Amino acid sequence: MKPGLENWPEFIRGRYAQSGVIYSLEVFDAKAECERLNVLNVEFVLELKHEEQWGQIHFMIKDPSAIVIDLVEQLE
Repeated sequence: MKPGLENWPEFIRGRYAQSGVIYSLEVFDAKAECERLNVLNVEFVLELKHEEQWGQIHFMIKDPSAIVIDLVEQLE
């Protein structure tokens, strides 16, 4: 990702501005994936969010090794 984008969640701005890893994975149904992972007690760092300007619905989780994973559904 480009450093310093205004639409980044606050927790990313300092920590990941120049280092770290964020994986973005495209999913068919972000809401269903969010519900499935919530039942498994996965750590969410960004709740399900509709990004109209980007044409996406997404949320972010953190894996046990602190890698952030952004699960994104592209809207038509």
